[in-house]
Amino acid sequence: MDTANYRLKSKYTDQMVMGLEKIWGDDLRGTVEAYYKMYRDVPIPLSMASDDPNDFSSVFINRGTGYARGVEFFLQKKVKRNLWGTASYSYSVSRAEDPRSPGLEYDWDFDYRHVLTLIAGYRRDFREAGWFRTMRRSSWYKLAGWFPVLPADETELSLKWRYLGGRPYTPETYHPEWRRWTLDPCQPVNSARMRPYDRFDLHLQRRWYFGRLDLLAYFDLQNVFNSKNEWMYLYDDDGTREVVHQFSRMLVGGVVVEF
Repeated sequence: MDTANYRLKSKYTDQMVMGLEKIWGDDLRGTVEAYYKMYRDVPIPLSMASDDPNDFSSVFINRGTGYARGVEFFLQKKVKRNLWGTASYSYSVSRAEDPRSPGLEYDWDFDYRHVLTLIAGYRRDFREAGWFRTMRRSSWYKLAGWFPVLPADETELSLKWRYLGGRPYTPETYHPEWRRWTLDPCQPVNSARMRPYDRFDLHLQRRWYFGRLDLLAYFDLQNVFNSKNEWMYLYDDDGTREVVHQFSRMLVGGVVVEF
């Protein structure tokens, strides 16, 4: 049992949300929302309220306060005539009060400012096409039909692009006399930002129908352009800092049998 933190209270939030929705036809919907949230009693490490850079206490206290405000746009295109997709964008500001200096604010850890996500897909059913039925019965298709460039009974290709503004972080200071990195008392919290996050994915999904059994095969190419998205920093005793990136380009595939 964690005897040091068992008395912590849950954080409390007051929020106001206002939004509008518009529907165009039976396959297109758009919304816009504006919000304002106020946080109090947020659990924070006791060390955040201390000016001692060597304070690494694991005790938490309910002294965190802050707010978040922003606007969100969302557009959805449902599947009709093979095409579908969504587009969303949000701009937000999230700030917290520095417990070391009441009245002084800093960017909260999740203050990305800009968040943009675009998803689009194309789905096609080839079962009614005469040329496909002829090709599906051929012996060469039975052997090579799994190859990604060949269509299946139902084929779907989709893409996803996601962009986030840089995540805030607090730079550490290297002290050669100690051979250590520390968060100095004079260092403002979250005064720097990582590089923006940028990732583009492609997804190919194909399905074959065999009576009561369906066979689904998929290929997922993640981070197509091999963006170097930062995850964290490693601080070495020799005074150098190493950037740890998220995963690079990756190809994932699989087969699912449905009954």
